[in-house]
Amino acid sequence: MANMTTERIWIEDRNWRLLGKDSVSHCRMKGCHELAVAEVARHHSRAIAGFTWWAYCSEHLYGRHIVDGKVEVAVVPDSPFGQRGYV
Repeated sequence: MANMTTERIWIEDRNWRLLGKDSVSHCRMKGCHELAVAEVARHHSRAIAGFTWWAYCSEHLYGRHIVDGKVEVAVVPDSPFGQRGYV
């Protein structure tokens, strides 16, 4: 398991997309009724595209945050994602 005190950098997570201000989607987290701010592409074998979009509010972005109109995730700088600059 990774040491949580390891330095991290924030990079764009391209599996996520922001929702527009006029969106009426709600967070998928059980018991949460907040409006969603972003969606993540989740693998789904029955979907024609192979994935479906799942919406989440700002409190349930799985450790991600939104900066300059992009969803970002913290990674170790010398990891493959850190070196590439995006997920």
